[in-house]
Amino acid sequence: GDTEWRVEGDSGPFVAKLAHIAEELRECKVTHTLRPCTNEATGTTHKDIRELSIPHTPADINRCHFLGRLLGLALRAGQVFPLDLPPSFFRLLVGQAPQRRDLAFVDSAMCARLTAASAAVQEQAKLSEDAPSRRACVEAVLAFSSRNSSGALDSAAPSAPAHWGLNEDGELLVMPGVAEWEEYVQRVVDYRLRGEIMQGMSALVQGLGEVFPLPALALYTAEELGTAVNGVAVVDVALLRKHTSVNPQVTPGLEAQWAQTVDDYWAVVESLPQSDLRALVQFISGCCRLPATGDRPPFPFELRASARATRPSPDSDGRLPHAATCFRALDLPLYSCREALKSRLLAAVRAKAGITEA
Repeated sequence: GDTEWRVEGDSGPFVAKLAHIAEELRECKVTHTLRPCTNEATGTTHKDIRELSIPHTPADINRCHFLGRLLGLALRAGQVFPLDLPPSFFRLLVGQAPQRRDLAFVDSAMCARLTAASAAVQEQAKLSEDAPSRRACVEAVLAFSSRNSSGALDSAAPSAPAHWGLNEDGELLVMPGVAEWEEYVQRVVDYRLRGEIMQGMSALVQGLGEVFPLPALALYTAEELGTAVNGVAVVDVALLRKHTSVNPQVTPGLEAQWAQTVDDYWAVVESLPQSDLRALVQFISGCCRLPATGDRPPFPFELRASARATRPSPDSDGRLPHAATCFRALDLPLYSCREALKSRLLAAVRAKAGITEA
């Protein structure tokens, strides 16, 4: 009920816990609620995408149901839950059918086979020539399409029409027409992206609806919902700087040193690769990704001079920055130079040291 799932606060431990759960689910080692997409095995693009696992037992269904609750909790609180789910997942949530282009995000090899086979069918229709190379291309798709995303033979997968003339070995004797081929391809795509996970998806939606009002999903496009859940993986430094305030409070007489430290901080941040920028955002806020809010503040960050700030010295150069995730605040000692600041900042964010979740 509403009381059971009430969300109090949107920072600190709450954000960090959601991010930690999402990280564990993405690893696909504990609950197996999610699984690596086929692209991970082939090493192609979008290899970090995760798919909903194909449920086989009541326990699998229950895990999908609980995942739906977690997803609803994140949506209700307006927080990122970075599971790296594919576009087809969010199309299903908003009531749309998967599209052929969505297949590339989870199985680019199969998408390439479909594309090549479609071209072969189109070419055959133009030339009225049943070239063996074109026939072999379509045969490869038919054989591939008879297996599920794990590579196992699947009797529920769409079967080719009998009048195409497949022999006992599954070899194609008659090339299909363009219209019937495209209809078959759509059935293959629909099964690959929806049919084989439908049972788990139904349980997930049920769990989601127990926490988040399902009619509200109609307010999103599939792309908007995907970005709201997965967050923005690329940290925009300009946007981050625009919505980071600088606390002016500092020990009297150290104002100039504090201003120099702030300038050095942004110079360092602008030089960091995305991996370190995500670590920095996680260090300060508890989550490695920013919510998708366009040019509006995703949430405010604050730079503060460390309460123990003294004049820059070798002693201060040895101190680590300190983060308070509840306030999304970063406390910086006054460093003697930019190199010292960069060294200690990276040591902190890479080790996640000095985090206060209170």
